[in-house]
Formats: sequence, C-alpha cells, structure tokens
Amino acid sequence: MLDLMDAANRARTVRRIQGAFNNPEDMRALQLEFTAAIHFVKRGQKIAWPELEGDETYDLLVEDLGPLGLEVECKSVSESKGRKITNRDAIDFWNLMQPELMASARNLNTGLSIVLTLPSKLPVSFKDRKHLAKQVVRAILSGQSHIQPETEISFRDFNPSVLDGFDWKNGQGPRELIDSITGTRNQQAMITGLKGGGVVVFAIQSRQDDSLFSSMEKTVKRAATDQLSGTRPGLILVEFNGLSPDAVVDLAAHDNTPGSTPTSLRIWASDFLSNTSDRNHIVGIGFLSKGEMTRHDPSVVTSGGSVYLFPRSQSPLWNEAFSGLFDSVDET
Repeated sequence: MLDLMDAANRARTVRRIQGAFNNPEDMRALQLEFTAAIHFVKRGQKIAWPELEGDETYDLLVEDLGPLGLEVECKSVSESKGRKITNRDAIDFWNLMQPELMASARNLNTGLSIVLTLPSKLPVSFKDRKHLAKQVVRAILSGQSHIQPETEISFRDFNPSVLDGFDWKNGQGPRELIDSITGTRNQQAMITGLKGGGVVVFAIQSRQDDSLFSSMEKTVKRAATDQLSGTRPGLILVEFNGLSPDAVVDLAAHDNTPGSTPTSLRIWASDFLSNTSDRNHIVGIGFLSKGEMTRHDPSVVTSGGSVYLFPRSQSPLWNEAFSGLFDSVDET
C-alpha cells in the first residue's frame, strides 16, 4: 500500500504508523483502514486517502467505482464500546472482592448469584474502589441489599449443575445461561468454582444505558453526517473486535433463513438505513471481522475475514457497481 502512495502520503502514513504503536485504538483504526484499502485494490480499484491528505474527513475514496466514486469511512468497535463498566474494570473489582468473599464462601456447595447495580460507573481511584469492594462484601455476608444511594446488591441461589456443560478452561459458555442465572442481560460476569463444590456468579451493571447499539449508533451517525461529504455515495464499514468471522457468517445465515426472527444487528441496520433525513447518500453499511493472522514467512502475514453487508439500493446515489462488493473472500 505504501508503494502505491506518492512520497508525501507515504511519509504521512509512516508517521501515523509510528504514532499508532503508542495507542491500541489508533492501531486498530489504522489496520481497519488498510484492510479496506487492500480489499478494494485487490478488486482492481484505485484508492485515494482524503483524510490523510487533509482534503476531506473520511478515510478512503474508491475513485473508479461508480460514476462518482465511493467514499468509505471505517469504524472499529471494541466489545466494551459504550459500556459504563468495561471488562477490565469488572475483573479488577472482582479481584478486590474475591479474597474476603471466597474465604467465607469456600465451603458453599450450592450456586450463588450476586448482582451489583451501580448508579453509573465504578469509582476512578483505587482507594475508592477498594472501599466500595469492602462495602459490597460486608453487605453480601450480612444479607443487605443497599449500601449507597442507588447502589443495590441482589443475590439468589441456583443449582450449580446447570453449569456442568460450561467450558471452564476456555470460558466458552452460552451468554443466555449466564443471563438467566443472574437475571441480567449481557453484563460483565465472573464465575468462580468453590472447594465445597459450589459456584459463585458475580455480575456488575450500571443503571445508565450502556447498549452497544446505542453507542454505535452515535458513532455511525456522526460518520454519516459529519465525516462523509454527502455529495458522493458513502459506505460505512464497522469492525467488531472480539467477534469471529464465523460468528459474522452465522448472523448473516440466520437472518437469511426463511421464518427466522431477525437478529438485533439486522433490526438496527435496517432502522439506521431507513432514516433518510440526513443520510440519503449512504449506499450501505457493512459489519466485518478479521480472522487470526497467519505468518507465511518472516515478511508476509495474512488474515481472512467476513463481511455482513447491508446494501441500500434505495439511495438516489446508488449504482449497480456497488453490488457484490464483498462477494468473494480474500486474504489481506
């Protein structure tokens, strides 16, 4: 890709790559942009980098696709996108609670589900988090349900045998099972086995909305209205970090099975594309996932991937050249 750039853009890109080593989010964004660019180059298209050159605010321009070209804006979305309580925060907080709580529960031979509901986020400082952890443990051991304003603890017993099929080594278990045990929906949860044969499931959630789709909608809407020019056809590509290529294929297969209930992703994408007030120029939105990297020799690394594309042929800027953009699976 560097060889296809002029000297000025090549120098800018090298500087950006160097800077991205200090910021994982920048590196993910850069990798996604290069993945998209390589895909279109391998299709035989000509690529320009408007944002890099300072002319526009979107990532790529596929200059020879359709009569006006195709603008492409790439967004990388992590699993913690929009979450008030991230996976890392939940694990750190559980580690503060675990020693004292497990000392008291180690002989438990049943299942215990604990759900901590916070008004917003966890405290920022370590001192405050440690204090909250002590309060939570004391409340659990004494059977209290409230410790601070709008901070609530709930617990219930369950039969630990429901987790017999859980893959403890790899942590692969059905999300629905954890949700049914805790009475939560897609929240951060930790599962700990006890010496007495029991199990503790701890979930932590915020009272504030931390929906992935709600947060993603803000990101994608901003891309459609503030970054794409609106004068050319625009395509938005969203990469889900943490979602495997097979999972993307399974989502698409489910949605395309007659009689199946649409997935949340399809419902969200349809709602987003049906809003024509400020996004008539959007000709599609695609959700992609890259596979594991494979090293062929010291200088060549490849990875496969999958794209679930929602085309919008109703756009006044639609052109048949935009059909089948990701029909073939390639390596990048």
